[in-house]
Amino acid sequence: MRSTAEVSVAAVIEAEPKAVYERVADVASMGRWSPECVRTAAGVGPAPVGAEFKGTNKGPSGRSWSTRCRVMVARSGERFTFRVRFWGMPVATWDYRFRPVGDGTATEVTETAVDQRNRLLWFLGSAVSGVWDRSAHNAETMRETLERLRETLEAERRAG
Repeated sequence: MRSTAEVSVAAVIEAEPKAVYERVADVASMGRWSPECVRTAAGVGPAPVGAEFKGTNKGPSGRSWSTRCRVMVARSGERFTFRVRFWGMPVATWDYRFRPVGDGTATEVTETAVDQRNRLLWFLGSAVSGVWDRSAHNAETMRETLERLRETLEAERRAG
């Protein structure tokens, strides 16, 4: 069944918004947080608006695939958005929003994915990845991504 729903997951991380943003916007490190993205070919550090990078992913099928991505919004400590394409066709838009919590030493980060695939890409993507319900799969992997990010940043904070 084709699913084009927007999926969002949020988590609170005990780190300032700018610190959380810098980790998410450093797309070369995305494979460290995401259980589906295994690597990205990108520069080091937070990617600016217009930056393009290649993302390589691996799904439950064990097969991998690559996409081309372009950063659309890069506002330090506030928002980071990139668009994903395959064969020049839209796949998804990924958006991260950062909101200070309490006295500003914690951040609520909301990760949102909007599936934009046409029928052909939906079928091909599902067959290659082994993911037929992309919305449910994204929600699960987004929770894991934010948890990995939270664990890393909070451990670093404790270590001083």
